[in-house]
Amino acid sequence: MASSQDVSSPSTSKEVPPSSSHGNDPCHCTQAEDLEDTDNSEYSPQAHLLSSPSQSKHTFEWHSIDTRTALQLDSARVALADLKKLLHPHCPSGHGYKATNLTSLLKKRLTWMEYFLRAFVKGTQWSAASLQTAQFIGKGTYMSCKVREWSKAYILDHENLPWSKHGEAWTKSQINDEELKDKLLTHLQSHGKYVTASAIVNYLERPEVQRRYKLSRTITLQTAERWMKACGFRWTVS
Repeated sequence: MASSQDVSSPSTSKEVPPSSSHGNDPCHCTQAEDLEDTDNSEYSPQAHLLSSPSQSKHTFEWHSIDTRTALQLDSARVALADLKKLLHPHCPSGHGYKATNLTSLLKKRLTWMEYFLRAFVKGTQWSAASLQTAQFIGKGTYMSCKVREWSKAYILDHENLPWSKHGEAWTKSQINDEELKDKLLTHLQSHGKYVTASAIVNYLERPEVQRRYKLSRTITLQTAERWMKACGFRWTVS
């Protein structure tokens, strides 16, 4: 059985060195720093439906995150290791890296989180590590606060990715709407026994579907794969 993951190609970005500085970030998140998003490419493993699909829903309250307080180092190390796999996935052959369907904005934010967590697990204080990361990427205290927020959310649940604004989060919540869920399952079944996650991505890109369900964008292949898994799909090697 082959599992799938939305992952990124290797990056040549610089590493943030650990720092021994200490201090408190005032975390005045009052100035947004604009970043552009881009379309994502496709990577689609095949899957087929089990006879008794399961159902699950995922919700997370971003506004409840305390960005000032650090989590345990062990949890941060696990999250950092997972981020590295997400950003720098190996090819099945074990040689080189495979392509990603991460948007450029998401990849950039995940890379910043990697910088931050790397500094933190190497001994830099939580707030100091975020300030160090923000300075390294040419940003200010607002971004140091956001990096902590994104990273802490990711540590708590590795499905929490820092999407741009609320478009992706809204679409992810809407695909659990019973009517849309039934439509998606019917659409997948029309493809026959073997389907790919890209079928969901393409379906949710349709203007008429987005108008009907008030969607501003489609979802990534990773989100589609997780949704299919929650609905009882399993992966097979083609």
